[in-house]
Amino acid sequence: MSSRVNGLSDSWTIIPRYVVLSPFIHVNLDYGPLCDGSVKNELKKSGEVDAAVFRQQYIPQTLEQVNNAERDAEKLRSGQGDDLVYRDLLADKAGPQVSGEPGIEEERESDKCGSISGSEDGSESEAEEAGEGDATGAADPFAKKKPRGKTFEDKEAKRQHKRQVKEEKREQRAKKMPKHIKKRLVNTTKRR
Repeated sequence: MSSRVNGLSDSWTIIPRYVVLSPFIHVNLDYGPLCDGSVKNELKKSGEVDAAVFRQQYIPQTLEQVNNAERDAEKLRSGQGDDLVYRDLLADKAGPQVSGEPGIEEERESDKCGSISGSEDGSESEAEEAGEGDATGAADPFAKKKPRGKTFEDKEAKRQHKRQVKEEKREQRAKKMPKHIKKRLVNTTKRR
């Protein structure tokens, strides 16, 4: 015994027809009837297979999860990186040279010249020029550095800075034109 809803029997199920552009994008074309649930089950099974394949796919999230990132980057540069799973995560040819020592030496020289400085007061470049650091001459990015911010300054330096700022503000107030005089001048120039 079959009941009828909108002229269709229970054996007919309306599902959208769609085009699969990728495993995650489906475009509905229109609604059409299916004779039985076999097509619906096939669609469901293929979706489950796609989801299982995606779940089993290895996608590294950081370079630390990659076994040999330099070798894979070199493969990608030479044009042989099509078989890499994470080829889209690696930089293209526009990236810095991995094995090129001249690029690293130029960067070190520009740091010593002071054109690129890692700190605001230039204390790192002075330390490098003095010969402090490791034997290769490269600064250790994880070395202990002087903390930044006003809370870590010594009290005398804070007081001196505060006095200097107050003096500058005092000079600005002395040079400032009183408001009532400025208004009078503006109004007289408007009338002309």
